[in-house]
Amino acid sequence: MNSKALLIATAALLALSGVSCGKEDSTDDSVSISLSDEVTATKETSAEEETTTESSTTTLTTVSDTETDTTTTVQSSEAEEAETTTSVAAETSQEEATTQPDLNNQPTENEVPTEAPIEETPAPTEAPAQTDQSETVRFKMEDLLTDASGIISALGTPNHTGGGAACLTNGHDDKIYQYDGLEIECYVDGDSEYIFLINITGGNYETDRGIKIGSTREDVEAAYGEGTPSGNMIIYTSGDNEMDIQYGDDNTVISIFFYTPI
Repeated sequence: MNSKALLIATAALLALSGVSCGKEDSTDDSVSISLSDEVTATKETSAEEETTTESSTTTLTTVSDTETDTTTTVQSSEAEEAETTTSVAAETSQEEATTQPDLNNQPTENEVPTEAPIEETPAPTEAPAQTDQSETVRFKMEDLLTDASGIISALGTPNHTGGGAACLTNGHDDKIYQYDGLEIECYVDGDSEYIFLINITGGNYETDRGIKIGSTREDVEAAYGEGTPSGNMIIYTSGDNEMDIQYGDDNTVISIFFYTPI
């Protein structure tokens, strides 16, 4: 507004100056037109400034609106992130609660878990092995003076054992094993026992050629020949070893005796 008043005052002074100096009317008209044009230009400039100001205001408003929208978007994003963080925290807490051991059921440091006593089952007592009388055990003269451990093991637990210290002619201890229908005598040499007598009187025992208690003389002679008579026995020999067959009144075998002198 001050610019407009200043321009009008200047124009008035110029007009007065033209009149007093005796200028022509044409000159006054020119000045008047010039002032009018200047005023018009001033108005247009003011209008442009106002338009520019309004445009700037609109732009600022638009920028402000944009900033508001951006702020709202950021706030929405922050809210969504907060909700996501809260959800993750809740799930983590639930997992920890699931995997967390129940401390109430854990034994304390001084508490020792009570275990049920373990009952030991006593080992079953094995019955002494017995000779299977359904299985035939065979002997031969070559068994004499051999280690007795294999035969004694095969026969099983004897009914009776006996013997004497240094009672044999060779000065060794005597060891006797007795079974039903069988007797075996050994001499002891250190940790080993050696058979020197086998006497069969019954049971399921026989020679290596099938002669047993109850066999006939014909069976014996068919297997071994006639042999050498000695009293009521027939003697068969193999080196120092011998087998004595004793018959009963009916000429059937009642004993088989294997022997070697020591």
